[in-house]
Amino acid sequence: MKKRTIGIILGIIVVAAVLFFVWPSEDTQETTEVETTAVTQQDFKEVINTMGVISPVETENLVGQGLVAEVNVEENSEVAEDDVLLTYADGNQFVAPFAGTVVELNVEAEEMDMNAQQNQPSLVLSNLDELEVVIELSKSEANNVEVDQDVELTYLNETYEGVVSNIDAVATNGASGGSPLAGGQSSPTLNATISFTSEDLSALIPGFDIDAEIITETTTDALAIPIESLLYSEDGTPYVFIVEDGVVREQEIETGIQEGVMIEVVSGLESGQEVVQLPDEELTDGAEVTVVNDEYEESNDDSDE
Repeated sequence: MKKRTIGIILGIIVVAAVLFFVWPSEDTQETTEVETTAVTQQDFKEVINTMGVISPVETENLVGQGLVAEVNVEENSEVAEDDVLLTYADGNQFVAPFAGTVVELNVEAEEMDMNAQQNQPSLVLSNLDELEVVIELSKSEANNVEVDQDVELTYLNETYEGVVSNIDAVATNGASGGSPLAGGQSSPTLNATISFTSEDLSALIPGFDIDAEIITETTTDALAIPIESLLYSEDGTPYVFIVEDGVVREQEIETGIQEGVMIEVVSGLESGQEVVQLPDEELTDGAEVTVVNDEYEESNDDSDE
């Protein structure tokens, strides 16, 4: 009987010891696992994506009237400067003001030229060797576009370089009619011109559209974090969680240009600091955390081997 009692007592002692060492204490604070990423440095560019129309730099619309005596060109004829293009019965002539290509011809010899009455040119001459791009800017876009800004243009998967060379002084209802407004009206747009700085433009066809990426702002070696690390307070102030000695701290920051999945940090952080990459909604300032980056990186390194 005594042996049985002693066995029971010993069993109780063993169970108590196990519970003491294994069962978590009420004072033990659970930590949250987080992944972090380092604040890096990179170049940023802010762009406006739009579309324009490829156009000749030089185009002359010639309009005449009367009986046409002689036509010396055809559509797509290439002419030199000062070539006689056509002659009227009264002796008047159209002479090429520059070397170019006849892109439109609406007269025939020994017929009356009635194009003025039809509000169209008798002949259109264009210099197809010098091209530009005409774009229409909305109100918000026009506020950020300036002369001399660099432009990247894309046509049939080929990339060309350009620069904003001219911006009209007054907005108008352009060829596209602008953006629709309530009541059926259209919003005005501001025309701007992009000049090519690339030399070989032989693949470009005037009249077709071309994609334009206007670079409105650039920064070099700016601090950068993933956009997924960024949070906003109730008043709209951006902040991140930084990790210091196993504790997260809420850090307000000032942001700048966003490009892809990264965003520029103007102030509030330093290069190399660790910020929480995907902060949980319940993460709070001062919370204890466990950084799990090394575990994932090691497992990835092991798998690569």
